[in-house]
Amino acid sequence: MSEKCQLDFVILCVLFLTCVAWFSTEQLLHREAPEEWQLLQINSNEEKKIIYDQRLQNIRERCEKIKGQRPSLEQIWESGQEIEFPMIVDEGNKLMYCELPKVGSSNWKRVLIKLTDERFEDIRNVLAIRKPRKLDHYNLTYLTDYPVEKRLEMLKTYYTFTVVRDPIERVLSAYRDKAFDEFRGGIGRRTYSFLEKRNQADKFIDYDVESFHRFVAYLSARGPEVGAKGDFGIRVRHWTRFFDICRVCDVDWNFLGKVESIVEDAAYMLADVNLSSVVEYPYYRKATDTDQIKRYFSGLTKEGLERLYYTYQLDFELFQYSIPQYVLDVV
Repeated sequence: MSEKCQLDFVILCVLFLTCVAWFSTEQLLHREAPEEWQLLQINSNEEKKIIYDQRLQNIRERCEKIKGQRPSLEQIWESGQEIEFPMIVDEGNKLMYCELPKVGSSNWKRVLIKLTDERFEDIRNVLAIRKPRKLDHYNLTYLTDYPVEKRLEMLKTYYTFTVVRDPIERVLSAYRDKAFDEFRGGIGRRTYSFLEKRNQADKFIDYDVESFHRFVAYLSARGPEVGAKGDFGIRVRHWTRFFDICRVCDVDWNFLGKVESIVEDAAYMLADVNLSSVVEYPYYRKATDTDQIKRYFSGLTKEGLERLYYTYQLDFELFQYSIPQYVLDVV
């Protein structure tokens, strides 16, 4: 190889390595920090504990700022009043779980049924337990089934936990599961039937998006305090704030799980109460359909999104959620 060819080859190599270095630097500078659920997949138990402790610390700090703005559970019960409070009790393991809608609560009830009902103690996969919503079929009881003094004692001495979800995803899930028929109306049902008969049901989403926006407007018009008195019912609880359903600031929680990291959270929590060898939470990795969320929120006004955030502001802040950037980008 001639001296000139060798020089050209060296120059090309230098240019190539320079481009690689520049590209790698750009990737590092613009790479987003991993989300919490991603860290929980790779972290050690000691590192996970830091994340879980921080979740609880955030709740305590936020609750400290708003305590006293309404009667506590203790004050309500001691006054003789009863409110909805879906805290399920496992006396044998001194464990209590507050069930929330749209967060995999049916599977947690299956776990608790296996732990409390001897008929299912030999079941390996809790998904074999059918209709877990019907508590009277099993040995599950609510905290409100006990005398007030016993309730207060259990809240202080039992291991308490619950699981939450991103409010943005939860609102869409609640609409599609419980509210769609009402907000689509009779015309919506006829429109869907018309398109379905022509194998064009996929086109219905355009109509459905408009109905979802009406649902969002309805939630905002109701305002954030509708469920504050603890009277929300089976259906409406699907879009009542988690803060109200589980009286978040009235309980000194031992563990807070999230749907986004439920596999890691469930395994850690069951190990924390020495039950991981007895029962497993059924594998569940929620597949977040980002495209679907963007499609339904697309066209919602910025003011509409701001009002929705205000309605669920306490849930956003208590559980450290924010409106995803991909939603902000489409309104």
